[in-house]
Amino acid sequence: MISNQSVLPPPESERLGPYDSKHHLLREQDIEALRLYRNEPEGQFIGGAATGLSRSVSEFVNPWKQPLFHLLNEMALSYIEHFVLPHLEGDNIASIAENLFPDYNRAGRPISLDVGSYLHFTQPDKSPIPNFDMPYLSTRVREFLESRCKNKSKTFEDNVVNGVSRVLAYIFAEVFDLADNAASDEQRNKILPCDVRLVVLHDEEILHLVSFSRVFWEGGLSNGR
Repeated sequence: MISNQSVLPPPESERLGPYDSKHHLLREQDIEALRLYRNEPEGQFIGGAATGLSRSVSEFVNPWKQPLFHLLNEMALSYIEHFVLPHLEGDNIASIAENLFPDYNRAGRPISLDVGSYLHFTQPDKSPIPNFDMPYLSTRVREFLESRCKNKSKTFEDNVVNGVSRVLAYIFAEVFDLADNAASDEQRNKILPCDVRLVVLHDEEILHLVSFSRVFWEGGLSNGR
């Protein structure tokens, strides 16, 4: 179990997951697209992900690849269930965005996670990710929302589902940028599950969003690290 004196996981009874793999949102090819993606130099990602550096991007490696993909999906699903689903009432995209990202108007550089997420949620053409199948992710997000929603007659609007999907891609592309930097600091070009856990653990904004993931805190991955 991850431990850090300054970070406390939620009570065991409030943690979410592990989820059935049938609910997983991100496929290998889409995770690879997120790994390779870097934002434009305007610095829209937290911490200014786009540095203009020419070094190669760290890769995934067996036997840690599948445990890493599982960890990412668990984090994504817990985020949607705990932080997104309760705020999807109504069909006004602006009001939903303000509820999801309450610090959306915070000024400063680098921009906060809420500001970046708000921009991606409300702007369909914001920094599209090459080779990333956004329609597929949106379909999977909708299916998961419908499976978890207590009101079975509720309809989730396309612009809301698509916005949530863009935010997910934005957040996890940032996670990979941080994990890539961590791997490079260790003088290796392989991203491991421990890299993802550690960079998330030390990023207060991202940790807040995935803090209800049981698998993040407790592990439970085959061949996990």
